[in-house]
Amino acid sequence: MIASLRERYQGEVDLVIQIMSDELAHWPWAALTEVEKIIRDQLARKGKLLRPLLALAVADLLGGQLEPLCAPAARVEFYHLASLVLHAGED
Repeated sequence: MIASLRERYQGEVDLVIQIMSDELAHWPWAALTEVEKIIRDQLARKGKLLRPLLALAVADLLGGQLEPLCAPAARVEFYHLASLVLHAGED
């Protein structure tokens, strides 16, 4: 099921990932090189991206426009990513 959702919304998922990558380019990493590595490693894994897929599927079901939803979906995925980074920092 996740694979079919990913396939259906691949363009929007790619946009979510691009928004996240672009956002990281604006962060001041000079004193946070270890944190940057952890964040970029987590982002590179891509995971299932369940939160953006769910948002896209619900918006699609309700007849909403999908592209404007990509930035908020990226924010929600960043929030989830933060929990993974915090957990990774405990190791």
